[in-house]
Amino acid sequence: FIVELGKIPRGTQDEASPKSFIMFRLRGPLQWENSLSCTSRTTMTVLFLCSETLRRSWDASSNRRGAMLLGMLGAVLSMLTLNVLLVIMQLMLNLNSTSFTYALLSLLFAILQLPFSMGITQLGMDAANSREKDWQRAFCHVESGILIWKVFVATALSSFLVSIGLLCFIVPGIYLAVAYMAVIPLLLQDPRQGIWSTLEESRKRISAAWFQGLLLALTQLGLTLCCFLIIPIYWLAPWLVTMIPTLVVATNPPSPGKQVDITDP
Repeated sequence: FIVELGKIPRGTQDEASPKSFIMFRLRGPLQWENSLSCTSRTTMTVLFLCSETLRRSWDASSNRRGAMLLGMLGAVLSMLTLNVLLVIMQLMLNLNSTSFTYALLSLLFAILQLPFSMGITQLGMDAANSREKDWQRAFCHVESGILIWKVFVATALSSFLVSIGLLCFIVPGIYLAVAYMAVIPLLLQDPRQGIWSTLEESRKRISAAWFQGLLLALTQLGLTLCCFLIIPIYWLAPWLVTMIPTLVVATNPPSPGKQVDITDP
């Protein structure tokens, strides 16, 4: 547990404001006897642990695997159907893979698939927030409209920045690839948030414990490969979907004026 004191920049203080603010950096389970009163001058940054995130996401998904798998299956089948339709249209139109029409159709069908991939992430968000089990939540963003475009632009922008980083010095690209892995859950959590501010929010949260985020990403990759064995899918798929949403929920800062109880490990 680390408490850091910092000065408020000159010119931002008024008579009613305190002379300094406190940033609480929290790592892992804590034991605290009292609650923390968060004011507008207080910033809380949670430094997540990979092991703790894995444990919490496992607990969150363990009692709703059936509902999550049913919703995920419906979403995946919907995306596969769209892919089949795309191939049929390309064959009927006899399109060349380098043509503009081919690229435009591919982009259109990628956007049409977004609501279903967002729905899979939404199942993880519901599990992380302990909401009611409902497999139909996998289709709750089919008519989201503006949110779909925001997710599309945010995904495209983050992919572009990661690609630039990989082309330049490789290391910046790896850094951004890990730092931006919470973008979609953050947008689903607060659809009113701007695209760039969401990218920055994801980067700041994960950069606070970047190597833990890298370890989490590598763990996800390894478990995803294990899913090809078919049998472990029942346990691994809901767990994988819940990992990043669990990280997002666990690192949510308290709202100003709220009494935050941090006794729960």
